[in-house]
Amino acid sequence: RLAAAMHLGWTEIDAIRRSDIDGLMLRELELEENLRRKDLTWVEEVRAIRILFELKRERYGSDFPGSEKYTMRDASKELDKAIGGISMDIQLAIALDTYPELADEQTKSAAWKRFKREEETKIRTEQARRTRDVGGGRVHAARLSATSNRSSMAM
Repeated sequence: RLAAAMHLGWTEIDAIRRSDIDGLMLRELELEENLRRKDLTWVEEVRAIRILFELKRERYGSDFPGSEKYTMRDASKELDKAIGGISMDIQLAIALDTYPELADEQTKSAAWKRFKREEETKIRTEQARRTRDVGGGRVHAARLSATSNRSSMAM
C-alpha cells in the first residue's frame, strides 16, 4: 500500500495505529478491509456484513432511545451498497445458521431463492399441521356432542 501511494505521488496517508484501538474496533477494521477485497465468496461476504453490522450496532446502539443508532442506512453508505442489499445479505447470513446447505449454492441469488423456498415450505407445513389439528379437534368435538345428545335422549 505504501509503495502504491508513493507511486501515485501521495505525500500523506490516513492511518490508524492499531495500538490505539480496542479489540472491537480492530475487528471492525478487519471486516471492512475484507469486504473491500474482490475475492470473497458470497458466503464469506454475507457473514462478514452480518458480523460487521452487529459489531457496529453493539458499539453505536440500535433502536434504544437516547443512543446513537447504527442503521441499515449507515451500513449502506459505508459499504456503498443498497439498503435492500444489506438487508438481504444479513437475512441470508442468518439463514445460513438454520439452513447450512444454502452454502452449497453457487451464487447468492440462488441461495436466496432456495432460502425463500425453504421458508415457504416450512410455513405451508405448519399451516397444514394446524389445519389437521383444528380439523381433528372439530371432528372430536362433534363426536362428543353427538354422544352427549344421544345420552341425554336416552334418559
